[in-house]
Amino acid sequence: MRLLLITGDGFAGLLPRRDSSFQIDEAEDAEDAISLAKLNYDYEAIVARRYMVGDDFPRRLRTSGCHQGLIMLIGTDDVDLRIKLLSTGADRCLQVPLDVRELAADLHAVIRRCNQMSDNLIKVRGLKMDIGSKTVWANNNIVELTNREFKLLEYMMLHKGQTCAKESILESMYGIDCPDLKIIDVFMCKVRKKLRTKLDYEPIGTIWGMGYRMLEDVA
Repeated sequence: MRLLLITGDGFAGLLPRRDSSFQIDEAEDAEDAISLAKLNYDYEAIVARRYMVGDDFPRRLRTSGCHQGLIMLIGTDDVDLRIKLLSTGADRCLQVPLDVRELAADLHAVIRRCNQMSDNLIKVRGLKMDIGSKTVWANNNIVELTNREFKLLEYMMLHKGQTCAKESILESMYGIDCPDLKIIDVFMCKVRKKLRTKLDYEPIGTIWGMGYRMLEDVA
């Protein structure tokens, strides 16, 4: 489990000793943390000390498009502060000092809950799709798609790494009443163009004579 810490204390060293599954990266402040969280989708949770990131960190993190679990460490039992942090994006507020065992247990609980909540999320490298809200992000920037374009990209992301025949893609977009097969190339061109404006790579490759493939890893 890869974690991002903005704590400025010994937790970065103590957590892996408590649980060898934890891999730790550290950020210096709120700006550094948000930049790292936006660039790296492997983080399953973020732990931040309130005095290092400020009270508005949960809101800033969420509005930047980051959905990782967030635990805020606070040095007070102020109920109003906890309510504020939780209502603006934190998943848990823990009072310090605390035992590293409690933090490790809370991290597992937050990650487990966030994974359950993300059942509607599909992720392929720099792309994220929320099937429920029909929203797509590329490098945490929203991509505006038509309904047909969304269905095309949804099919490709659900079948990432597989060669998808044009007939199958078309059926996922239109059902049984499909137009001419050539329309797929038109839609694919539009989707690729929209994604390229926000990504630094081509996410969908052409498999000549067969169809298209959503690329999982790009060199």
